Amino acid sequence: MRNAWLRAFVLACVLVLLLLLFYVAQDQSWAESCGRGHSEWMARSRCYLAPLVTWGRILPPKPTGTDAAAAPTAEPAAAPATPTAWDPDRGESVDATVKEWLGAKGKSGDDDDDYRPEANKFAGNCGRSLRGVTAADQTLKSVFRFDLPVLLWSDHITASEFERLSYYRTPYGWKGMNWTDLEEAKEALGRPEHREMFEVATRERGPTAACVRCAVVGNGGILAGSGKGEEIDAHDYVFRVNGAITAHFEKDVGTRTSFYFFSTNTLANSMAAYKHFGFQHPPWSEETRYVFVPCGHQDYYMVTAAVKGVTVSKGPNKYQSPHTYFGKKDVKKKVKMLHPDFLRYLKNNFLPSTLLQTRFKDIYRPSTGAIALLTALHTCDQVSAYGFITSNYNSFPDHYFDPVQQLVFYANHDMNFERMLWKMLRKLRVMTLYQRRNAKD
Repeated sequence: MRNAWLRAFVLACVLVLLLLLFYVAQDQSWAESCGRGHSEWMARSRCYLAPLVTWGRILPPKPTGTDAAAAPTAEPAAAPATPTAWDPDRGESVDATVKEWLGAKGKSGDDDDDYRPEANKFAGNCGRSLRGVTAADQTLKSVFRFDLPVLLWSDHITASEFERLSYYRTPYGWKGMNWTDLEEAKEALGRPEHREMFEVATRERGPTAACVRCAVVGNGGILAGSGKGEEIDAHDYVFRVNGAITAHFEKDVGTRTSFYFFSTNTLANSMAAYKHFGFQHPPWSEETRYVFVPCGHQDYYMVTAAVKGVTVSKGPNKYQSPHTYFGKKDVKKKVKMLHPDFLRYLKNNFLPSTLLQTRFKDIYRPSTGAIALLTALHTCDQVSAYGFITSNYNSFPDHYFDPVQQLVFYANHDMNFERMLWKMLRKLRVMTLYQRRNAKD
């Protein structure tokens, strides 16, 4: 009898270990931001081990409904519902989806929501804007705010703002930074282009004007073989992040990049991790704009150097040339930086993960893809998301350009929580989300 109990115990331990190894962690890639400048081995080791305490959030979602996911062709946001060919969440009601997301929320980790209000006049003027959808639903109305600055520019960098934002760590504030560095950034971020997302006077448009349609393209393996490239490029603007490889994948992911989102760490890590897949640098084109997610001091140093056309003067990227990343043509007009208030608001209102109540609170932040998608939802009229995590994520590889590597979660992001958010926003018709049954569909 004793031997039987012992064998059962050993078997249970083995099963738990196998499940942990399979489902562990929190991001689409270790290169997203776990690296933080360390070696690949150190980055992987730290982030593979980190999620062990988040076991309750790591398990894959239970299948709901029939085996049936969203239409390959995304309908316009805020448009009348259309039948879908297949939906992994078809059996789940809207109320259940909202309840799931609300139940998964943790505390924001900030003592207050001390934001600087400022009218957000991006888009929002067409008759079918998602802003109408968010205003009509009580849950969405309590979450979405359109009175905060999205982009940081020179007028925001003042002595009083420095004092206020010094309370919050990067990327949510300026804690630990010195005023001299911010003064240099203030001088650099003074052009009109740094203030405007689209650099087009959308605010003067009337209610009958055409909606600003945006495609936000993640790097998920669900896009491999999707044939969505032409549809993506047909949008007014295309947002991409990190290892945004388009060469040889044009049929599935398109060719255009209007906005490329990154931090200096995620960019460096992506260039190292995906070099053998062909990622040499971010997309270079006339329309491409580079949107900094200021996760550390080095992002302020890099944006200052990029605008001035000089090498970085300090920090871990000292002596590096911004031209390596952004090319040489009109770089000073092409860079933008997200406002710390906006980033803190996104974390507090949309993705306050329970990881913020663990020892991983200082490394957790919404993924770069989540930040790009949420930025689009605050600046565009209609948003279509491609290559983002869906409920059947384990049917696809991690990235569309790598058919081997499976999706692994890391503790610096909460991808399962992000999955719940995208599902809710899709069901509430705030945006569309590309889904399919499996890689062969």
